[in-house]
Parts: sequence; C-alpha cells; structure tokens
Amino acid sequence: MRSSNIQRINMKKIIAIFLLLTFPLTSYGALSFTEATANSVKITANSTINNFGTGTVAFWIYFTTITPAAQRNILTKSTGGNRFVFLITNASSGTLSLEYGGGTQLNTARAVLANLPNYGANKWLFIVLTKDFGNSLPHLYVGDRNNPPQEALAYAAQQTGSGTHDDSASDLYVGANFDGSSAFPGKIAFFGMWNKVMTLGEIRGQWFRSLATLGNVVFMQMGFSGLTTQVDWSGKRNSGTITGASLWPHVPLGNLFGR
Repeated sequence: MRSSNIQRINMKKIIAIFLLLTFPLTSYGALSFTEATANSVKITANSTINNFGTGTVAFWIYFTTITPAAQRNILTKSTGGNRFVFLITNASSGTLSLEYGGGTQLNTARAVLANLPNYGANKWLFIVLTKDFGNSLPHLYVGDRNNPPQEALAYAAQQTGSGTHDDSASDLYVGANFDGSSAFPGKIAFFGMWNKVMTLGEIRGQWFRSLATLGNVVFMQMGFSGLTTQVDWSGKRNSGTITGASLWPHVPLGNLFGR
C-alpha cells in the first residue's frame, strides 16, 4: 500500500512538471526593462563567453520604441577599448548595430529600419546576430511571430574587423550598458549564445522552437524562474543575476524548451 502511494505521488509530480514545461504560466516567461534605469541581467565573465569573436546570438525581444531617448545597449561586454555591444540608437531611422573588437578595425554590422524586414516597435521580434571576427562579415537577421528571420537587405556599415580583442575582465550584461545602467526600452523572453556561426537554415530552426544545439553556451528563458537567478539551460553554468527588471508574459510560442 505504501509503495503504491509513493508511486502515485511521484506520478503526480511528473505530470505537474510536464504541464509546467509544456504550458508554462504566462507570468513567468519574460523580463521587462524600463528605459534608462539600472535594469539588467548580469552573467559573470568566464571562458565560455569571453572574447566571443566567432558565434551566434539570438533574442526574442520586444521594443516599446526603436527610437529611444539615447543610445541603448541590448547586450554589452566591454572593458576599455575592447567591446562587444549590440544596441539600438536614438536616431529617427531606428538603427540596429553590432560592434565587436578593440583592435585596428571593429567587426561591425549596422542597419536602419528601412532595410530590416519585420523590424519594428510594440511586437515580438526574433533577432539574430552572427559574427566571425577577422574572418568574415557579420550579419543581422530579424523575424517576428508571423515571418521567419530574414537578413538585412542592406547595411549602413558592415566590416570584418581586425586586430586584437580582450574583454575577459568584464561581465556580460543583457538589457543594459557595461555597468548595468541605462537599460533599453522593452522586454526579453529568450537569450541564447552559440560559439559557431549559424546558417540561415539553422537560425530558422531556432525561430519558434529554440534548442540548446551544438555550440550552445547560454540558453536562457528570461523570467521562467521568476525574479531570482536566471537559469542557463546550456549546461555551461552561465546563469544570470537579475537587477530591477520585472516579470512579463512570454512571447506566445508554446513550449519554452523545444519540440
């Protein structure tokens, strides 16, 4: 009798966990950042994310404006002249920009609203950056809930970059500047990093069902664990420390952890 009771209890636990992962509570699914405040998620510097010259970065992100009051960083890992930054500018054109480097020439990809398919404010966007510092040009891709990621039609600036880069002394901040200040205006539901340059096919494979595939070093469903430590599901132990951000419903995609 006791054994059967334990089995029933364990089965109830298994069902509860399955339902939570399959149909997560909408209140635990994204983080909201208030512009120009100290809202951020900090990942401590370590060998899996330092000097991330070759790789892919992906977000499910929601901008409340694409023309903020000042330049706002969405991702920052910078120290001195060495920087790894993804940002939106305060230009009326609504520019997205990736900058990586610190040597002779930055690895740069910059595109304006008119050349970014699917880009805009007040909707969920799947934005992906790929880069290979010193070897090939970086790229920006944007999709939304109805349209798969597409590369920018043209770039205001795009260059391979050269020289040396060392950001190992700095932590990585998501949603804010290098010191956790000056947050961007919006919400982030998912943040992922892979130490390989994905093809367009691989990027689209991550679009609605993001998975911790080969090369993944950060896999973070923002807000899924509430307002405590933001868990990294990549297996690389790159969990994040949250400051100031609040909970927001996740982008409605279904199961947060893949197929």
